[in-house]
Amino acid sequence: MDMMGTIYLVFFIMIIFTIFIMIMVIAGKDILMAFRRKMIPTGCDVFMANSNRNMSHYYMKPKEGKFVIDKLPYVTNPEKTMHFAEVDKLKILDALLKKETRIKDKIKDFQQKKEEVDALIKTTKQDSIKFQLQSQSKHFEKIIEETRALLETKQESYYNQRRAAYFFIEGDPIPKDFYEYYSSVDNKILDNVVSRSITQPQEIAKQQQTIDALKKLIWFAVIAGAIAALLAFSNSNMLTQLCQSAGLECKLV
Repeated sequence: MDMMGTIYLVFFIMIIFTIFIMIMVIAGKDILMAFRRKMIPTGCDVFMANSNRNMSHYYMKPKEGKFVIDKLPYVTNPEKTMHFAEVDKLKILDALLKKETRIKDKIKDFQQKKEEVDALIKTTKQDSIKFQLQSQSKHFEKIIEETRALLETKQESYYNQRRAAYFFIEGDPIPKDFYEYYSSVDNKILDNVVSRSITQPQEIAKQQQTIDALKKLIWFAVIAGAIAALLAFSNSNMLTQLCQSAGLECKLV
């Protein structure tokens, strides 16, 4: 091979090597993840959220019903913990108790909101607002039933690209159920709706008071104008009579 051929060969090799490095820098993790998904079809997607709201993505195969990330256990099914170490069992039990307390507090909150809406239904006289509040009360009742169902310990798994997927919070060994937190978001939305339902009649009443006050002012102005016109006409007649009595020629300007 001559000198020019060697130069061209080295040039093309450098270009290919540079492109390879760029691809690995930009999409290296995604490529490795794709290979892992292809080579380990029984693996699972594990998503981990930390205290800084950063989400880490792992592709792992559970061993004896748990994943080990940074030396911490994360279980796939909290019901099956008989073969775990005592320390892991205590962590799982503590997480389950916290979950139960959290859900029961939400149920109490929902029940309180429902009672507030039911109280408003009894005091509301407008049929349109009462119908809206009744719909909200039934919706709260449905949310309470769905939230109670979350107290049942079960395997919280989803699916991502035909693979089982689990969502964890760093340090919490049991998987998370999105619907547990969705209920709270739904509750806040309903709170805003109820607040608007409560404040709307007050705003309408204030607007009606303003309109009534304006009507009174208008009527007062009309009456005052009529009285002023009558007084002016009466004074004009009096002046005319005085002028005629005095034998003077009076002209109104």
